[in-house]
Amino acid sequence: MSSLEGKRILFFAPKFFNYEVTIKEEMERQGAIVHLYDERNNPSSFEKLLIRKLPFVLKSRIFKYYKLVIEKESSFSPDYVFFLSPETATKDCIELMKQSFNTSVFVLYMYDSLQNKNAKHIYKYFDRCLSFDPNDCKKYGFIFRPLFYIKTFEPVSNKKDYKYDFCFIGTIHSDRAKILYILKECFETNGLSYFYYLYIPGKLMYCFRWILNKYVRKFGSEYVHTKSIDKKKVSDISGNSKCIIDINHPKQVGLTMRTIEMLGLQQKILTTNENVKEYDFYRPENQIVVSRSNISIPTGCISGKYEMIDEEIYKSYNLTSWIYKVFDL
Repeated sequence: MSSLEGKRILFFAPKFFNYEVTIKEEMERQGAIVHLYDERNNPSSFEKLLIRKLPFVLKSRIFKYYKLVIEKESSFSPDYVFFLSPETATKDCIELMKQSFNTSVFVLYMYDSLQNKNAKHIYKYFDRCLSFDPNDCKKYGFIFRPLFYIKTFEPVSNKKDYKYDFCFIGTIHSDRAKILYILKECFETNGLSYFYYLYIPGKLMYCFRWILNKYVRKFGSEYVHTKSIDKKKVSDISGNSKCIIDINHPKQVGLTMRTIEMLGLQQKILTTNENVKEYDFYRPENQIVVSRSNISIPTGCISGKYEMIDEEIYKSYNLTSWIYKVFDL
């Protein structure tokens, strides 16, 4: 019997490609009773921009939202209050929640660096803090736990024929569009096939990026989209690609979800994150590292076979193992 059997969990998470629902369902599969709320209170595109640039503007609105949630869940008496990578919850919100649920264990997991979120001012209110970022773990005393892959990203067969040589599906930020454009030119020069799905959340954000980023303009609507892509489709396209492209944020040392998902699919990945070499699953044939300051495609990087890793290491990165670690089960 799982240690989550019968446990009540009040779960706050931003909407991100429906992963919050998948996590909720896995906790419920383990026997928990889970109430899920959008950590950001279903923001519009304009409000998302304010959250990133001028969070204080929405402070009153956010506090009212959390107060209503607390009142609504007053009889739920959660065993755990679980926050996933928050960026809107203020000190006042968490203090009120701590007072209202004074017997609950407060758990925080960050899948982004603290400096990229507004969570620095609230983490001290949590009983258990974890992060995918090894530097944040050292600096703030968090427990280190990389991200996870879900069952959708487990291989179903030994595939030999691929539709694409390279594939990128993800959000555009920092220098991603620039690096992807340089890679695109490399692919076309070398006769390599590729699939790109560059995502920008919302038309307003798209206009903002289009004005400020010349590479977004160069790609245009053929490659840049404002609607997210279904996880099953992501898995299918990834499974039809020899090598997946991963471009981490320049300020981020933790491994992206994409890196762990490709571990799950047992697919090769071309990544700009040199920190992947520090992980127990790293194999140079599988995780191909390139320098973001000198982008080039290593000769023969997609011709060799994927090197299988130990089954115990492989399973330690699935969602079930992730939840065990998050809740110290």
